[in-house]
Amino acid sequence: KIGICEDKWVKKGYCNETDIGEFILAEGATEKSKNLIQTYAVNLKDPGKPTKYMISQTGYYCVLTDRFTAQNYEAVVEFRNAYGELPATQIPKLPFYGGVTILYALVAVFWGFLYYQHRHDISDFGMARYVGDPAPKLTQLVVTLWYRAPELLLGAKTYDWSVDMWSVGCIMGEMLTREPLLQGSNEVDQVTKIFELCGVPTQESWPTFRSLPNARTLRLPKTSLVTGSIIRAKFTSLTNAGCGLLNDLLALDPDKRPSAKDMLQHKYFSEDPKPKQESMFPTFPSKAGQERRRRHEPHAPGRGQQAADLKEADFSGIFQGRDREERGGGFQLRMV
Repeated sequence: KIGICEDKWVKKGYCNETDIGEFILAEGATEKSKNLIQTYAVNLKDPGKPTKYMISQTGYYCVLTDRFTAQNYEAVVEFRNAYGELPATQIPKLPFYGGVTILYALVAVFWGFLYYQHRHDISDFGMARYVGDPAPKLTQLVVTLWYRAPELLLGAKTYDWSVDMWSVGCIMGEMLTREPLLQGSNEVDQVTKIFELCGVPTQESWPTFRSLPNARTLRLPKTSLVTGSIIRAKFTSLTNAGCGLLNDLLALDPDKRPSAKDMLQHKYFSEDPKPKQESMFPTFPSKAGQERRRRHEPHAPGRGQQAADLKEADFSGIFQGRDREERGGGFQLRMV
């Protein structure tokens, strides 16, 4: 890939108008994609000078992203499993390499690149940060809106890998429904949709909720009878284990979300049917250049952009009528 098709590149003849939003592929990209990807270790304190690294079977390693340098980002890296690609039903754990911890906070399905033979990566590290202990001050406005964790929407000034696990849960739900799971039009609407799906926070489900800056003045429903999670009801075809995993990933309390390492040990991934070997995956012709209708989706946050203030948002009425919906109106015959 050499870039993303935009209006300015259409005018210069690099791509067609029907390709806007798609990757512009270099000549022979299809054949090149069958080749092994060159691997490098990246020192985040000096990302402009990657060093070739012989892979050992001991964890994860870094891959320098093509055409991005230290002049573009503090560090732009991809992580792959040192044992080869994981099955499509699994997602690599957040990596720890050479004493360096990466926190990334820009996730969207658009950036989940699909490589030759269906190899999956969540790969945009445009807002990657070097973090240590104690953690430095972090950017508040991170992650594309539809994949943004509730603690970020509520103004958390410190966060960790758990915001990424929330995004993984959103992507898992999207893979099941074939459309974005939580399509908020703005921050308040996004919080509304999260509470509608996952339930409103309580002292038991999220003890530190009211300590968040944007949560102190929110008005929530006073009853908890019909304000719980509806994930089980929404994903009726998902196994109990799969539903349990999705519930864990979409836990309102970030401390209750599993790490990626723990997630990979979840019993959902050992259920039948087992994932196929990569060599058994079918291949399909490229759809690049074919006309398609673009779906409206929010842009990723820009550097320096300020997070929204939810002010005194009122969520007290978002569950009105759910008790009647859950009971249903019953079956009636109408006489004519």
